[in-house]
Amino acid sequence: MSYDDSLDKDRLYFTQCNDTILLKCPECTSVKNLRQCKIFRNFPALWWHLKQEHTDILEIRMNEINQILHNVFKAFQLNMFPKWEYSKFIQHTTSSSFLIDGRPPRIDMLENLKKIAKLLKTQSEFFPKFKPKILLILIEKAIESKDPRTKKKYLNCIIKYSDKDQLHVLYDVTQFCKVLGA
Repeated sequence: MSYDDSLDKDRLYFTQCNDTILLKCPECTSVKNLRQCKIFRNFPALWWHLKQEHTDILEIRMNEINQILHNVFKAFQLNMFPKWEYSKFIQHTTSSSFLIDGRPPRIDMLENLKKIAKLLKTQSEFFPKFKPKILLILIEKAIESKDPRTKKKYLNCIIKYSDKDQLHVLYDVTQFCKVLGA
């Protein structure tokens, strides 16, 4: 006895991709005004809409719509859409995914982080491993701020993107500098 029939899951490969790509329903665009059409953020959302709203049409054109969505997904996998990239091919962290206090940094904060990274790289006697006290001194020198809260915020960011040596309480900042391109 098989339980596969009772499961209402799509086994289509494109329905498993939750990466953000904006899609419109092909049935809604042919019937409605373009401004009235919903925009879906990923393939599963579009497929769910098709299954819920267009069940009568879906039975007639199911193979055609599956083929179209499969081909669009293939193009998405090959990064043919310049605005969106398939996450499978994005392996590195970029400065745009850098977070300070759980938020992307402002432009001035990002510039300060790059200054700190460059300063860390020029410290040949310490680089790549630093003690927290030396990191605080270098942060103060790079950003010229006396506010302890600001220095603490930058220190936490450096610590978050660095590897910690538990034995000597040192932070290896190579990953931090690499992410910021210093």
